[in-house]
Amino acid sequence: MRKPLLVESIEDIQQNIERVEGYLCEDSPADDFAEMANYIAKGRNLICYLVGKEYHFVPSRFIGYKQNSLSKHLENREKRCVTGITKDGTTAKLSSILGPLVIDDELDKKFIDYCNTLGYTANKHKHSFWCFPERFAYEVSENVLYEEGGVKTKLHKIRERNRAAREMCIRAKGTKCSVCGFDFKAVYGEIGKGYIQVHHLKQLSSTRGIRITDPIKELAPVCPNCHAMLHRGKNGKMLTIEELKALVKQSK
Repeated sequence: MRKPLLVESIEDIQQNIERVEGYLCEDSPADDFAEMANYIAKGRNLICYLVGKEYHFVPSRFIGYKQNSLSKHLENREKRCVTGITKDGTTAKLSSILGPLVIDDELDKKFIDYCNTLGYTANKHKHSFWCFPERFAYEVSENVLYEEGGVKTKLHKIRERNRAAREMCIRAKGTKCSVCGFDFKAVYGEIGKGYIQVHHLKQLSSTRGIRITDPIKELAPVCPNCHAMLHRGKNGKMLTIEELKALVKQSK
């Protein structure tokens, strides 16, 4: 196996950050989300960057490899475990690009909070950071295209997801569409088991920065078709669940 290449530039780091955000978006596979969130929570040396006004963090050992992905990272991790190598060069390489690591109690608290929003507990080690937002405010593009496995994927706005809130909504309300009652498992069998999208009853774009969401009162499970129609709305205004139910009833 060829030795993985380390990042060489801000652009390489940016590409990896965008891939991380893709793994954490609302519609990413649950296994990808869980694996990426777990890597973040275990991180010690982290890059801190801003998405809007939200602080996000990524670990050096994922970001430090050029064009990294979860599958590549697993291979890298297994190789380190077998050979006993603990210093892979990513920390030195990132410091040469971004400057020295800094210990900061406020960023440490923000990292712990960020892990909590992902549904994971940050490790208890002291954390070090690159790129204070005042010096390096990286904002993930809302319309970035990146290639992986020959497929182009458009990233969702990161504000649209909080996996822990999504899962709590599904546990409380089930996986049938709140508008039309569509049940993926009933129609598609085991392949459809557990699948549903989650709709924010109040658009996240209507607020600035971080807001607290009540998964029971403010989220609803909906099928993709109804989800699209809720946001399509009328005269530029998003429909409510009840309004769309009434339209569905009228059309029958």
